[in-house]
Amino acid sequence: MTNKNILFSAIFFGLAFVACSDDDEAAAFSVAGTYDGVFTEEKVGTLNDASVITANEDGTYDILVAPSFTLGRAEFGAMTLRKVQLVENEEGYTFENESNGVKITYAGNEAQRQFPSILEFAAHLDGTLSKSGKLDFTLDLNHANTIYFYYTFTGKK
Repeated sequence: MTNKNILFSAIFFGLAFVACSDDDEAAAFSVAGTYDGVFTEEKVGTLNDASVITANEDGTYDILVAPSFTLGRAEFGAMTLRKVQLVENEEGYTFENESNGVKITYAGNEAQRQFPSILEFAAHLDGTLSKSGKLDFTLDLNHANTIYFYYTFTGKK
């Protein structure tokens, strides 16, 4: 093999390797993960917490949409909406979800901690997730046709 052929082969395989490397970097973003950020809700205030997105085998995602918090003497548990579908676009993903019968457990005193109460809500979720890892969503929880909680979340992976 001549020096010219060796040089040509080295350049060809080097370019092929670089091209594959760029493809791997573009495909590296994964929707599932922990997004550290801020939950804001008028009655609850501002909470620094994480929203977690978990992938399901059917292509949908479960999203932690509300943190645990205390309001007055009542303690509310975290809430996850299940089977949320993300729609891909050029910037990232959009998602909406309407879930009825979403349950939040709460306990206001020692006796209630043993047998917590359960509130049922209709949840309305609307959000975006950029391919740079920025997650934004709003969530309103209706109880008896009244918005009981209205969350916003902004976070980054």
